[in-house]
Amino acid sequence: MARRAARLRRAQWSPAEWATIGRQIAARCQALAPFAAARVVASYLALPDEVPTAPLIAACRQAGKRVCVPAYDARAGRYRFAWLTENDTLIQGRWGIPEPAAPEWVETPEETVHLVLVPGLQFDRARRRLGYGGGFFDRLLEGLAACKIGLAAEAQLARRVPVAEHDVAMDLVVTEKGLYPAPARRPRKSVPPSGRRRSLGRNDARDSDRDE
Repeated sequence: MARRAARLRRAQWSPAEWATIGRQIAARCQALAPFAAARVVASYLALPDEVPTAPLIAACRQAGKRVCVPAYDARAGRYRFAWLTENDTLIQGRWGIPEPAAPEWVETPEETVHLVLVPGLQFDRARRRLGYGGGFFDRLLEGLAACKIGLAAEAQLARRVPVAEHDVAMDLVVTEKGLYPAPARRPRKSVPPSGRRRSLGRNDARDSDRDE
């Protein structure tokens, strides 16, 4: 029920609206320290009703980062990460998800990948993720110490997302309007009220006289 409602909600945005949301989210992601530090970024190749990742993939290439994406390994019977280059031909793989036509597998993603961009039907402010129901992406995330960033439109945030034991929480969720959890604010310095001066005691007055 929750997945059906989330799918219907995602279908309300036009391609132009998704493109705008994608550019805004890409700008927020590029300003994050984990993104700047990552040398290898795992991304998904977006379907029409997902946050577009093309701007972020382009930013990775421009910054000299390597990119890998999920692709279905028929021999293993599961999704794995495969390297993505500008020259790769993309095909519609299992479930219609774009993937490299001739995947070159990332052999040790737990050691290689530094940051993962994760799609989802819904997220909540506690960084829980509602996936598509097959557990494919959760299995990709198993054993990864990489920073996991969920990408979503602000309207995809729910008060609380139902999760199962195998569901992997995100380190951060980024929408076009903000970050969750929000960055900690620096404490404001206390400023004495204007117009008040501390009265000088006898000893203070002597010190003041010496300063003159």
